[in-house]
Order: sequence, then structure tokens, then C-alpha cells
Amino acid sequence: MKLPSDAKINAYLDAVPAANRINFVQLPNDQIPLPGSNPRKFFPLYIESHKPHVKAAVAKLLHSESASDDSPRLSGFVFDMFWSLGLMFHAHALYDDQNMHTAELKDSDTELEVPSLINPIPAKVLPSTYLEKDWSMIVFEQARRARRVKGIVVNSFMELE
Repeated sequence: MKLPSDAKINAYLDAVPAANRINFVQLPNDQIPLPGSNPRKFFPLYIESHKPHVKAAVAKLLHSESASDDSPRLSGFVFDMFWSLGLMFHAHALYDDQNMHTAELKDSDTELEVPSLINPIPAKVLPSTYLEKDWSMIVFEQARRARRVKGIVVNSFMELE
């Protein structure tokens, strides 16, 4: 799924050569309104609009897999939201367990001690999704969902990043 507002990343994804170990499946983009001022309405609509495309792509992969003995086996999905999973879990824990919202750190000199990072991270370099209340609530919901998955792939080579 390509975000409609991120031309730089979309151009990079279009330029990535087909690797023999990873198959990138590009999903169609539905025409939905851009985020505007309410990302809490945009993001769920964006995800919902892609569910039929994901189901169709998986069905196609499974069908081609069963039709040929030499076709690659579907092993999993890589979902990359361009943020550190450790940071996402930590920010969510701060919100749920300590009633502290990362949006309160906007323009602050505070440094966060994130368990998955060696050094503290200055709040002023947090991704903007953590510093805006509406977007950060989406991040926290994604953290809740990520905790329920059966496995997580950690980037182990540059081509995934």
C-alpha cells in the first residue's frame, strides 16, 4: 500500500528491482480523500479501502502456489510503517501505563529512555506522528494490534529498509 501523500517513498518503491527472494506486490490505490486535518478518519478509511485488494492478492498468490510445484511458498507479510517497533511499543506503554502522551513532548528538550535503543532519544527528533495527538492515537492502536500478531520480522538487510 502506498500512501498517496508520500511521493519520495513511492518513487523509491517503484525503482526497487525485483529480488529473487522477495516479491513486492503493489496494491491498487483507491481514491480516498487525503488526510486533511483529521487523520483519525483518514487512516481507518485508507486501511479499510485496501482490505479487498489484500485479500485478492493473497488469494492470487495462494492459487499460483498450489498450481505449480516450483512456485515460491508464501512465508509471510512485511508491514513497514517507517518507525521503530520498540519506540512504538514504548510510546504506547507510556500512554497506557503512565498516562503520558508523547504529543506533550512537542518542542521539548526532554530525552526519552526507550528500552530498545542504546541512547536516549531527544523528543524533538521523534517522528511527527508521535507529536500530534490524532496521529499518535493511530500509532498506539497499531501498537495494540502488533502485540497480537504471531510473529514479527526484524529488518536484517538493507533491501528491506
